[in-house]
Amino acid sequence: MRKTLLFYLFAVLLTALPQSVKADTWVFEWDKSHSDATAQGFYNFGSSAVDKDVYTEVLNSIVWNITSVGTKKYAYTAKSGQSIGTTSEPSSHTSLWTTGFAGTIKAVRVTARTNKDANVAALKVSVDGKALLTGTSEAAALNGTLTQYEFKASSAAQEGKLEITLDPTSESQGTLYIKRIEVDYDAVQSSVPTPTI
Repeated sequence: MRKTLLFYLFAVLLTALPQSVKADTWVFEWDKSHSDATAQGFYNFGSSAVDKDVYTEVLNSIVWNITSVGTKKYAYTAKSGQSIGTTSEPSSHTSLWTTGFAGTIKAVRVTARTNKDANVAALKVSVDGKALLTGTSEAAALNGTLTQYEFKASSAAQEGKLEITLDPTSESQGTLYIKRIEVDYDAVQSSVPTPTI
């Protein structure tokens, strides 16, 4: 009984002690074909395609989810990474999200494009439902050139669900591509060293 009480008091004390934050950057780049056994990404194409609303995959140790309106086709291209939809089956809205970051998110960089300049799409990033800004705007306009766009918290950094959305804004639509995602965040860490046994 005494050992149990002491353990409980120790656990309560640990939760009351201050926690430190460590600045960190998570990076994932689609740089391997789905035929590579070590590849990570969303691949739902051809004879092995599965029809479901949300697809879930682990990207560099973080669980991500994707859903699209109008398509369920996801593949890989060497030049532009993760492809979303096709010319004949484009996405009219794509959401890519995760709740896997333990800490506040300060900035997100997304490298993306559409399949050609005539097809334009709005790229947005939010954390816990609050929009991050690219410059002074909530949206970056994607075109056919693979470009990195940076989004930052407009006030205090937020924590919670990180969501990246792509919404075609031109009359013509086609395949969307995401090549790389970078997330700057403050990872929460205990300031108490782990006891050795």
